[in-house]
Amino acid sequence: MKRSTASYFGLSLLLSIGLVWYLLSQIEIDDLFNTFHNLYLPTLSLYFVLAFSGTLARAYRYHILIDSTAIRFKDLVLVTLVRNLFVDLIPARIGSLSYIYLVNRRFGFPFEIAASSFLVAFLFDFIIIFPMIFIAILLVKIDSFYMLSLPFISISTLLFLVLVLVLYYLSSIIRLFTKVFVWLIEMTRIKDNPKMTLMIDKMFLTTAELDNIKGRKKAYAKVIISSFFVRIFKYGSLYFLLHSVLSHLNFKIKDLDFIKVFLGILGAEFSALLPIHGIAGIGTWESAWTLAFKWMGYLDPKVAIISGFGVHMTTQMFEYFLGILGIIILYFPLKKNLQINSK
Repeated sequence: MKRSTASYFGLSLLLSIGLVWYLLSQIEIDDLFNTFHNLYLPTLSLYFVLAFSGTLARAYRYHILIDSTAIRFKDLVLVTLVRNLFVDLIPARIGSLSYIYLVNRRFGFPFEIAASSFLVAFLFDFIIIFPMIFIAILLVKIDSFYMLSLPFISISTLLFLVLVLVLYYLSSIIRLFTKVFVWLIEMTRIKDNPKMTLMIDKMFLTTAELDNIKGRKKAYAKVIISSFFVRIFKYGSLYFLLHSVLSHLNFKIKDLDFIKVFLGILGAEFSALLPIHGIAGIGTWESAWTLAFKWMGYLDPKVAIISGFGVHMTTQMFEYFLGILGIIILYFPLKKNLQINSK
């Protein structure tokens, strides 16, 4: 293990231990155990159904972007399950790059197809979320949000427009970047390096594939719709999971404001964008969740901490189980076929 990797892992571990210790010191441990023991099964079941539906919607979006019969929809579902596993494990959403690796190395698609479909899906994830945030902030009745709504919405609108422009001109942006990169390496000794030449070729091929996706009839319309359902299923599933976690504290569905819960979830999710966070997000996710609800004044701090651990731990167990199952299904048949062919 490289020293930088070891240092990063050490910092993440210390961060997790420190934050978890602090959060647990604010509650009774028995209350946390009681939460897991008393999960409300009807809404927990709804969480499972909606969370898996979100996986299907995300896989369908990849299916549209790849647009090839060489990979089955059910294979993309497995790829998405593995992608969900690594997104949680690795910070700054770098784990989502596992999608490119699997599509390229496991299913033999050219890098440019895997990379272009990943980039378009990645941008749509952020483009879709901004209008949802706008509506939520305008609807929620919290003084602090009213004070921040105008500057926040102004900045967010600008970012939204920038993302739309980046999406539309993505191939041109990458092509320009590649040309600048080529110009820079031509002044160095690495210009004739075969690996460097291959990388440049792949970048140009990726721009061509991005143009192909944009020129495909109704492709973006389908991607927008599927991206919307990805988000709806995700936040809907976590809303019902939160009810399952809090049900033993006499919280009813009508007691949970969906808009405020949505904003609380976003606060926790944004912690994953940090360059350094706890191991598998443990500690940082719960802290961001607690701070978001405390800022809104919506949940009692102790209830926020308990619900944060309850929601996060449950989603991790579910996604890790499905992700590991996806890896087993994807790779064991491959190993079996390789053994048969070698005999």
